[in-house]
Amino acid sequence: MTSFKPKRSLHQQVVTELGLRIVKGVIKAGDTFPSETDLSVELGVSRTVTREAIKVLSQKGMIVSRPKTGTQVQARTNWNLLDADVLHWEFSVGGQDSFYERLTEVRLIIEPAASALAARRATPEEVLTMENSFREMVANVDDNAAYIVADMHFHTAIVAASHNDLLEQIVVVIRSALLESRTLTTRVPGANRAAIGMHGAVLDAIRERRPADANSAMCRLIEQAGNDLQQAIEFAGDTQAS
Repeated sequence: MTSFKPKRSLHQQVVTELGLRIVKGVIKAGDTFPSETDLSVELGVSRTVTREAIKVLSQKGMIVSRPKTGTQVQARTNWNLLDADVLHWEFSVGGQDSFYERLTEVRLIIEPAASALAARRATPEEVLTMENSFREMVANVDDNAAYIVADMHFHTAIVAASHNDLLEQIVVVIRSALLESRTLTTRVPGANRAAIGMHGAVLDAIRERRPADANSAMCRLIEQAGNDLQQAIEFAGDTQAS
């Protein structure tokens, strides 16, 4: 029987346990999902908790219930891959390399376009918010925790200034992954200082209403962040191996 820790709600722990089984392939696409009764006995929880967990996984597109065939695991293409839980499960199972490579690709699709839109649409107040965040980054370049907070505020301000609520929602969904990536890149010696100039170039292009330059500057910044991520991951792997 699985033993759950008391930190999170019992409901969330059951959702996580079952979600991880699907992501790991313990229960594969097309397999019939265990019944509420069987899961309740195995996990030592009530059928109500199990039923609610199954409902959550269904909402995430990971399982589907049909008459006669029962509940079955869905193919990964049907999952809500931008769901915060699914993102976290895939990260924990799939390894950092592939996860962060995909995250960098997503950022390259979203943030340069958001920067170009911000260069066209940002209000003076929104530009001021970016400037304040940038100053905080400069002031805290040697304080990783404070630098990360300022960096997140800077990028959030740019997306907000794009005045596209769909872009904002996408960034909100991947926020936890972005935060983890920032934590890794700040561990690379000199990464913060090297990134300051790139952030400044993005800010200048937005402030001076140069959309194409804002797009290009953000591309360069994200590509460098991707390189820093790879370096941080390789360093962590070397440390664990030694």
